[in-house]
Amino acid sequence: MTVIPTAWRYKLAHIYLAEIITVILGAGAGVFGATIVATPDAYQRVPSFAQAFALVPPPWWGLAMVVLSVLMVAMLVHSRAAAAIPTFLLGIVWVLWVLPIAFSPNFAPSAPIVYTVLALLTLVAGMACLVQRGEIDGGRA
Repeated sequence: MTVIPTAWRYKLAHIYLAEIITVILGAGAGVFGATIVATPDAYQRVPSFAQAFALVPPPWWGLAMVVLSVLMVAMLVHSRAAAAIPTFLLGIVWVLWVLPIAFSPNFAPSAPIVYTVLALLTLVAGMACLVQRGEIDGGRA
């Protein structure tokens, strides 16, 4: 016995949650990357960003985020599995670059929580794009 009625299960099976999350994350990362490219001086004033930019110039990080977000959305049109690759790569950018900035002492207290959630959500969205649609009650979802 299930709590969710059969009609609702079929509707829920066709909600493209992984795709929706991937598009939202791609759009957000694209905007964030574009602002880094457009206004690197604004980010240089933040001590933790200035430390990160000492290692890698801001245009490279901004362009990487823009390119990966465009690839995420563009490949999602082709297939879910194809979108997983740039989504994983963007998740790695979040983990390797943004999280260390967020955990630096001169950054906002809520930043570690927010950026950790974004990084995990990006990696989970990449994994979700690899999952095939399952069967519901013996029929194709």
